[in-house]
Amino acid sequence: MTIQKKSLISTLNTTKKAIVASNQTGTMSVTSATKSPAKRVAANRVAANRVAANRVAANRVAANRVAANRVAANRVAANRVAANRVAANRVAANRVAANRVG
Repeated sequence: MTIQKKSLISTLNTTKKAIVASNQTGTMSVTSATKSPAKRVAANRVAANRVAANRVAANRVAANRVAANRVAANRVAANRVAANRVAANRVAANRVAANRVG
């Protein structure tokens, strides 16, 4: 790194520190103790609505998963039934063929 770049970086870091220090002493943040009761109630309602919406969304996802699992289970069961029918038909065909030969 050149000396000019190091100097520039040093100056920027110093400026950042000065800005942070002036912001910390110049302004005070608003805490929940200084908020009006109406604003606190409104904030709590918003938070409660978000929680409720997340629960509804989570329940929908869970319901969709259950439904998808039921569909998948039904497909598996249908495939097993179909496979068993095919196997039974093969066994029956083999018996018929064996009876004809024998």
